[in-house]
Amino acid sequence: MIGCLVLFFLVFSNIFDKKLLNNEQNIQNAKRVKVNQTIKTKSFYLKNQNYHSQNVLVYDLTADKMIYQKNTNQKIYPASLVKIMTAVVVLENVEDLEKKLIINPGVYYKMKRQNMALAGFNPNQSVSIRNLLYGALSKSGAEATQTLANYVEQKTGKKFYELMNQKAQQLKMNNTNYINSTGGDDQNQFTTVNDLLKLIKYAIKNQDFQEIITTKHREIMINQQRIIFKNTITKNLSNQVNGFKILGGKSGTTKKAGLCWATFFHKNNHLLLSITMNAPFINWQKESLIRTRKEDLMMILNNLEYK
Repeated sequence: MIGCLVLFFLVFSNIFDKKLLNNEQNIQNAKRVKVNQTIKTKSFYLKNQNYHSQNVLVYDLTADKMIYQKNTNQKIYPASLVKIMTAVVVLENVEDLEKKLIINPGVYYKMKRQNMALAGFNPNQSVSIRNLLYGALSKSGAEATQTLANYVEQKTGKKFYELMNQKAQQLKMNNTNYINSTGGDDQNQFTTVNDLLKLIKYAIKNQDFQEIITTKHREIMINQQRIIFKNTITKNLSNQVNGFKILGGKSGTTKKAGLCWATFFHKNNHLLLSITMNAPFINWQKESLIRTRKEDLMMILNNLEYK
């Protein structure tokens, strides 16, 4: 895990550096290039494929370049990718990630009645904010997400969804509106793939978010109970596909949103992101919940060319 994080941080350090001629050596090299000489640089390319997902984006975060897009401005249900914004708001309103919060029984059983995904915490357990974030992002746990949202509301005196929408406005996510922190379907909660890209490009600058979203396996003990966090994307994939190293990401699934994945992967010193939204599924069995979005990601990885 440490090696993966180091690789991620090294690649990430150059993601948004557009001024490639900042240092003196590069400036001198540039002066040697003749005016009429064309400098050829390699880029990733992806041919159109017959994806299951209705909304698809592939982006080179290192080069800050769009590789592929399909229906990226269409308004969609965000499912649990909402929890990316939830984590951003929490991280920007909490100073101490080791502070312990209590899992409120009312919150726990409400999430359970609504058939929300749970991280594995129990009512009345005392859990650090850091581990609640792992529960929210790695296992998409609604009891973790709602516990965090309630704490930030008490701390700031503001509704959590209002803080989410304020941040969305700051990031110019003009086609996004939040109603809840968990990702439950609501006709007034929507986003677009292009807005998700804006959010993810911002979120990944935060080191704590980077660490959590790229952690494949984490175990903790609470009151002699072992809780295991496995990233909901990487646990279903090989470490490498076609030379691309899978780093992590966030999944989401609801009836209206379909199957959704935001996945980070790396190759040739480039950090890349794919977002696939609204892939169909037949039932709530594991195989059905994985197949179409995994097939879409495999199509992306196996057809991405670097030339």
